[in-house]
Amino acid sequence: IPLAKASMPVDYLNWRKLPGGQMQEGVKIYPFMRFVRNHAATTPNFPYSFQIRLGNVSGDAPWQELYFDLSEERNCLIWKGLGVRVDGLAHLYKTYLKIAGFDHPKDGIFTERDQNPLHYGHIFPAAPVTEVYFRSIPKLQMPHYIYNEIGEAVILDDGTAIAANEVVLAMNGTLVTVEEWGG
Repeated sequence: IPLAKASMPVDYLNWRKLPGGQMQEGVKIYPFMRFVRNHAATTPNFPYSFQIRLGNVSGDAPWQELYFDLSEERNCLIWKGLGVRVDGLAHLYKTYLKIAGFDHPKDGIFTERDQNPLHYGHIFPAAPVTEVYFRSIPKLQMPHYIYNEIGEAVILDDGTAIAANEVVLAMNGTLVTVEEWGG
């Protein structure tokens, strides 16, 4: 798809029309970030998807949903980072992305409470709660592109149900929206 734009001066008046700005024309590029807590308890040994229609995300907070149905849209989500924070004694086993029906990575990422490579935020329980160190949302090994398909974040417990509000997921990436060129 050839995309061509006329050049424009970079100045105060045109600042919002540059890529990433609110008034850019055609393809719009936005930073994208979401976080969510498990709104309901998990069903043991059954994948838990963060969808409003399943009751797993609060209905009054649709912006927390980590289920992206881009199958009918011209938008693209580039998923760059995923963080998993386990509070209490949650029995989390693994976390993965499901894109177009396939798990990424294939065997999931093991995210037990004390061995969690996707941990973000305050470093407790790895260090005492009195420590004031924080970790950012970990980058995925490679970005995942969701375009013309469905993508979501999924967790799986270790056979014991995880109580509501015990797990917090956060993601970051880039949302690319496509609008028709014209005037």
